[in-house]
Amino acid sequence: MPNPKRDITFSIDTLFDMQFNNHVHKFFVLFEELIDDGFVLQFARNDEVLTIIKDKGHLKNFKKSLNLTLD
Repeated sequence: MPNPKRDITFSIDTLFDMQFNNHVHKFFVLFEELIDDGFVLQFARNDEVLTIIKDKGHLKNFKKSLNLTLD
């Protein structure tokens, strides 16, 4: 049965914890796949949503703003 909930919330702190770890890019591959499947990504801290991402362009800018781009 497909999941009717289209918004998925992630902790932004996880990305900061992984900032200098090359595996952080695997998260962004998953995020792109979720966006392709119509999901909306929300990044939060302490239950406060800090950003909402609905497209790959915004995701790319978000990743760049976190200084995670090692590639």
